[in-house]
Amino acid sequence: MHIFWFGFLTVFSQVGGIFYLVYIYFYNKIIREKVYRQFQPPMAGRGKRFLNFLLRNTIFVIGFLLFFGILSHLLIPPLAGLFGREPLPVFSSDRKYLASAKTYTWFFHRHYVTPELKKEILDISKRFNKEHPGVKVLYLDGNLPFIDNFPLVPHLSHDDGEKLDLSFIYIKNNKNKNNVPGWMGYGVCEEPRQGEVNYPVKCSNNPIYNLLYKISPQRKTTFQVDVEKTKTLLREIIRSTKVRKIFIEPHLENRWGFSGEGKVRFQGCHSVRHDDHIHLQL
Repeated sequence: MHIFWFGFLTVFSQVGGIFYLVYIYFYNKIIREKVYRQFQPPMAGRGKRFLNFLLRNTIFVIGFLLFFGILSHLLIPPLAGLFGREPLPVFSSDRKYLASAKTYTWFFHRHYVTPELKKEILDISKRFNKEHPGVKVLYLDGNLPFIDNFPLVPHLSHDDGEKLDLSFIYIKNNKNKNNVPGWMGYGVCEEPRQGEVNYPVKCSNNPIYNLLYKISPQRKTTFQVDVEKTKTLLREIIRSTKVRKIFIEPHLENRWGFSGEGKVRFQGCHSVRHDDHIHLQL
């Protein structure tokens, strides 16, 4: 189990596996010996074994989340700067323009980009906010804090600090609430309509393409894409002289009036579909 969690945390967050190993040592030497033994349930038999198991694992998980959450967010940002990466806003004043769509993104350090991309997306977000005060640009996955060519699973790219995913702008229950559907922020798709080019069908032989769509509840009665605001965001991204590529699905490119824009492209069937978010890169 320790091997599994070390591997999962390393793949998912790059640094989580190292912190996990340090925490195991810390837990065995201090928490289990000094803390846990003071709270063992005063009963015998299977009930005691079960409560011991439940208590031990609850303390272990809560302790790790606190250990990782506090220490990693104190240590990783200054170290990432040595590798040319900076975190996107989480608690800073800039979060009124640009904020994380989901907590897991910043908790697991998936929100790092190059200083150039950070400046560019902040400028885009501020221009967007001038047109739509109070509506934030919400980011999804960026990149990991260290080392180029370390893949950000499950993405095929996002390995050099120059890629970033942004959420569409959504209306929740008929109001802009700076929120996105789905537990990941991905997978709730604006599907092709009748008569539009249908790449979800054309690319159905690749299981990766439709994977997030299939595992995500399509909560379209609660959330609707705010098309006009999303188009404003796309126009601001296109205006950027630094952004070279933007990926969205061809049916949305046509529907929203961006056909012929050189930066707006189809990512291909080898990747996940992009009618649930905007991918941009320098």
